[in-house]
Amino acid sequence: LNDYHRAVILAEADRDATLLEALYYRGNGYLTMRDWDRGQQDLEQVLQLSATSREDARWREALHKTYYQQGTAAYEEGAYAFALLALDAAVVLDEEQARSYWYRGAAHAALRDYPAAVADYSKAISTLGAEKPALYQFRGDAYMQMGKYAAARADYDLFLATADEITGQHLYTRGLLHFQLGEYRAALEDWMVAEAAGFDEPLLPIYRALAYAGLHEFGAAQVAFKNGRSKQRVWELYRLVWMARMAGIIPPLAAQSRPREQDELGVTQEQITSSLRFATQYAIPAIVSH
Repeated sequence: LNDYHRAVILAEADRDATLLEALYYRGNGYLTMRDWDRGQQDLEQVLQLSATSREDARWREALHKTYYQQGTAAYEEGAYAFALLALDAAVVLDEEQARSYWYRGAAHAALRDYPAAVADYSKAISTLGAEKPALYQFRGDAYMQMGKYAAARADYDLFLATADEITGQHLYTRGLLHFQLGEYRAALEDWMVAEAAGFDEPLLPIYRALAYAGLHEFGAAQVAFKNGRSKQRVWELYRLVWMARMAGIIPPLAAQSRPREQDELGVTQEQITSSLRFATQYAIPAIVSH
C-alpha cells in the first residue's frame, strides 16, 4: 500500500499517465483494509479519470469487476453508502451487467430509497427475470414499502409462479397484500397454505378475523378471533383500532366501553366484542387506505 501511495504522489506531480493505475491499486488496498472513506476518495478519482479512457475495453472490464466485487462486499458488511458508490461505478463502466443493478437495488432498499430500488430491480429483471425469480419478490417488497400494493401483489404472483422454493413467509406476505387490496378470500387462502407449510405468525388470527369480517362472515370472524385470543393479540387489535381513531376515521370509545382488567386477558369479553365490531366497521378501511 505504501508503494502505491508513493506512486500516486509521483504520478500526480508529473501528471503521469500511470496515475489512474496507481489510484486504482491504492484504492483497492484501502478497500481490502475496509477503509471505506479513503477507498471512496480514490474510487471517485478513478471514475473521473477513466471517463477519458473509455476506448480501453480491458481496463474498463477490470474496473467493473473490481467495483462490483467491492460493492457487493460492502453491501454484505452493511456499508450501504459505499456499496452504492462502488456499484454506481460498476454500472457506469458496464451498463449491461444486470447483477450490478440487482445489488444496487438492494443497497437502495436497505437505505429505504424504495423508488430507486424499484428502478434498479426493474433493470435487473429485464435481463435476469426468468433466471432469478427472487428479483420479483425483492421488487414486490419495495413496492409494498411504497404503498403500491397492486404492483407488489403482481410481482409476488410472478415470483410464486416461477420460484423453485416457496415458503410460508412468502404466502403470508402475499396474503397481506391481498388483504390490503380488499381481496379477503384470496388472503385467507394464502394464509391457510402458509400455516399448512408450518408458518407461525402470532397476529395472523387477528388478520384472519378482520378478513372474515370484510367478507361479512361475522361468525367465522368471531371463531378466528377466539381461536387466536391472547393478551398480546387483543392489544394488537386495539392498536389497529387506535390507528383508525387517530386518523380521524372513527370517534373515541365511550367511557363506559373502555377496557376493564381481567387476569386471563386483561380486558372484558364485552370489550373484545366491541373492539372486533369497531375493527370490522372501521379498522379494515383504515388499513387498506393507509
